[in-house]
Amino acid sequence: MPALKKTPANSHAPEQRTEQRTEQQPEQRTEQQLRVTMLPAPALETIYANAFQTNYSHGEILLTACVSRNEQDQQGPVLAVQPQKAIGMSPESAKRLAAALVQTIQQYEAQYGEIALY
Repeated sequence: MPALKKTPANSHAPEQRTEQRTEQQPEQRTEQQLRVTMLPAPALETIYANAFQTNYSHGEILLTACVSRNEQDQQGPVLAVQPQKAIGMSPESAKRLAAALVQTIQQYEAQYGEIALY
C-alpha cells in the first residue's frame, strides 16, 4: 500500500494509507477504498482551550487555541487571552475539521442536551 504524500497540511496528522481493490467480476466496476490506520502518538500532548483565534492567507488557515480568563489591572476588569498552540492547515482540511466538529456537537447535544452560548 503506498503512503499518501505528506504535505504541510497533513504532516502532523496520523499516517494515512490507501488501498486499491479491483473486483474481477464482469458487472462490477473498480472500487477504491480509503483505510485509515491510527498509529501510536509518541508524545501526544493535550491542552485546554476556551478561546480561539483564526487567520487565513491564500492556501492556509491558522487556528490558534488560547486560554482566556478575567483579571483585574489598575484600570479595572480585563479579559486576558494567552495563546497556547497553533495549528496550520489547508482550507480543505479546515473544512473537514469544521464538518467533524459540527457532527460531534450534534451527537453531544443529542446525548446531553443543547449547548447554550452566552
